[in-house]
Amino acid sequence: MGPEEAVSCVRRGMSTTKLPLRAAYFPSQCEIQVTDAVRHVWSPHMSVIFEVRDNHTHVTGQVGPNMPVWSLFITAYGILSVVAVAALMFGYSQWSINQMPVGLMIASLSLLLIGVVFAVGKMGEKMAAPQTDSMHEFLRASLGVND
Repeated sequence: MGPEEAVSCVRRGMSTTKLPLRAAYFPSQCEIQVTDAVRHVWSPHMSVIFEVRDNHTHVTGQVGPNMPVWSLFITAYGILSVVAVAALMFGYSQWSINQMPVGLMIASLSLLLIGVVFAVGKMGEKMAAPQTDSMHEFLRASLGVND
C-alpha cells in the first residue's frame, strides 16, 4: 500500500478501536496519543511516517514522552552537565593550588543528580510501557502487520 493508503488504514482503525487512543493525520504521517481520560505524566506519544522506498511503503516511527516531559529532561541534563563541567574546572583549579576542592564536591553532586534524572526517566519509561504496547498493537493491527 502507498503512504496515503496507510494513513487511511490508521484512520479507519482509529474509528473502530476500543483502545483509548486518538490520532492526528497528515500526508504520509500520523501522530498517535492516548486519550485525556487515561493520560498521565509519562504517557507516550507516537509519531509514524510512511515513505516509499524501493516501490514499498516503509514505516518509521518514534515513541517517546510528550513534549513538556521531554523538554524538562533535556533541560535538566543540560543544566546539570554545564554545572558539572564548570565545577570540575573550578575544583581542579582549587586542588592545583592546594585549596579545599569544593568544586569537585559540586561536580560529584551534579553527576549524582544526572543519575537520578536518568533513573526517573527509566521509571517513567516502565510506567508508560503498557500504553506504548497498546499503541504498537493498534498500529500493527491497523496496517495488517503480523510481527
